[in-house]
Amino acid sequence: MRKAAVHSIAFRPIAGVLEAVDALLKSEPEVAIRTEILKGFNVKLTEDATIIDLVTWAMDNDPSSVVRAYAQQIVEAYNLEKT
Repeated sequence: MRKAAVHSIAFRPIAGVLEAVDALLKSEPEVAIRTEILKGFNVKLTEDATIIDLVTWAMDNDPSSVVRAYAQQIVEAYNLEKT
């Protein structure tokens, strides 16, 4: 159920749920859920500058090397600068 909910991030306005998704990204134990959050963020990068901060946070701090690597791919693909 959580994976389906975070999958919808890419298809809905992010503003109303960004704070909750931020908390979920930083506390969710399942790698697949955190990866799915980043997939949604990848689509929504231009909607809110906070998303870039969250992607770089995941790149630097996520406990999973899989999630960190995916976040790094997003940062490199868009030439994002860390803030």
